[in-house]
Amino acid sequence: MISLLSKSSYLQIIERRDLGPLFKELELKQSGAVLGASEPRFKGIDYLVMLDKNQNHYNCRIVKIDTGEIIVGWTGSIDDVAEKCVEKLETEVALKSLKELKNESGLRVTVNFMEDSYNVGDKIEFTVNSEDSDGYLYLIDIQPDGSVVVLLPNKHKVEFKVEEGEGILLPEKLGFSFKATEPVGKDRLIAIVTKTPINIFKFGLKAGDIFTEVPGKSKGALSRGMTVELNQLPSADWGITSAEIMIKK
Repeated sequence: MISLLSKSSYLQIIERRDLGPLFKELELKQSGAVLGASEPRFKGIDYLVMLDKNQNHYNCRIVKIDTGEIIVGWTGSIDDVAEKCVEKLETEVALKSLKELKNESGLRVTVNFMEDSYNVGDKIEFTVNSEDSDGYLYLIDIQPDGSVVVLLPNKHKVEFKVEEGEGILLPEKLGFSFKATEPVGKDRLIAIVTKTPINIFKFGLKAGDIFTEVPGKSKGALSRGMTVELNQLPSADWGITSAEIMIKK
């Protein structure tokens, strides 16, 4: 399992032989007896991969160290569970990078949804406002199950310009509408405005006709593309914000 996981270019694998204290802490977290960050000796470790053999199959679980939450589990051959494990962990790393992108000294960008929550089937609309400058808009939606959709750019709107101080209603301006769908939970929309256009698809991800569904292994490519392109810009030339809504049944 370690050999298969180590083939990933984006994960650092650490083998821990004395897991007794870690298991004890995770049990306390799962029971609610312990809250907050993990102990110092577990700093820098994000996930624990737990594997055991059941006859000819393997059971695999991924646990978040900071909360003790089991985020996913599989049963299958060692190759199958390792492949799924790598894809899930690479997705988690990519989403973490997307969610943590910040630029406090950059352009002010705001996103406002019409409602704080939507039921499955409801029409979703929101406004985006670039308060300091004209620029180019990029929109990424992270859905409750970790799926990622790029709303802008796409094949037909490679460079979508917004004007300073003019709030635009979306997705109406993109020529389509969308509704809340399952899975339920928190949906996060990330909006980025840059003074000059950037190529967030530079590491191989291809833009879709209207929007782009980002498959598992491509989430890392999207995250790297955004990070590399934004880091090449002066901090005063771009801004980022995000907003969350709750999707309910």
